Amino acid sequence: MHSMVKEGADFLRRDVPKLLEYLKRHSDEFSYTSEYHEKMVHPILDQSFFLDNTHKMRLKEEFKIEPWTFEQHVGEAVIIPSGCPYQIRNPKCCVHVELEFVSPENVSESIQLIDEVRLLPKDHKAKVEKLEFLLH
Repeated sequence: MHSMVKEGADFLRRDVPKLLEYLKRHSDEFSYTSEYHEKMVHPILDQSFFLDNTHKMRLKEEFKIEPWTFEQHVGEAVIIPSGCPYQIRNPKCCVHVELEFVSPENVSESIQLIDEVRLLPKDHKAKVEKLEFLLH
């Protein structure tokens, strides 16, 4: 048995509006500078919040949603569908390799995500992550 390398949480696409509302409502409870709070553009795409177990329980109580949680071990892959917010915690040092792809079933969700990113300020870090489509 390999030891755990990562643990994560993956939210369903349909839960994104509720997750956004939770993060906005409780943003002052996360540890970051007050300067960030003023600069917050998009609670998910800013990638500045990490939901600990307490916040996950409150999210479930207040909005009736909870993420699918997982442990990833050496040699395992995790596939997260397009448009599903996720968070990863590395309890040990590790090399993170990520491969992004869009399956035909998720093209519409990917386009919706691209549209959200397009609305972000020009210097937003999410704009650096670009998605390219190759149509056959």
